[in-house]
Amino acid sequence: MPTKKAAPVEEVAKVVEPVKKVTPFDEFMEHQKTSMSEFGKAVETLIPQGVRDHGEAAVRESVEGYRKFFNATLDNLIERIERAKLTDEEPLSEKVDKAVRIVRETVKDVVPSLKKEEPVV
Repeated sequence: MPTKKAAPVEEVAKVVEPVKKVTPFDEFMEHQKTSMSEFGKAVETLIPQGVRDHGEAAVRESVEGYRKFFNATLDNLIERIERAKLTDEEPLSEKVDKAVRIVRETVKDVVPSLKKEEPVV
């Protein structure tokens, strides 16, 4: 009758990481981090909870407003780029006129103080 052989046992090598020497500057920086953290907590206790809650809500609303503004601007830009795509079937003069018209519209939207159209040279 055949005998079973045990699978060879592989020994796992230990990963040795060198110990980083803590310098006086490292200790100083650690104390500064702790100091700033504790100072932040101290200031936080001076501000009433209602003010903190409303302040956080105000920041969230502000970020949301900017996010929507930038997204709308990007959507507008993408739409204008799509409109500005030129096809091979268009004659060159129509391509130039189309590009100039789109640039003018974009500039008018971006800088509403521009009232007068200047002639294209």
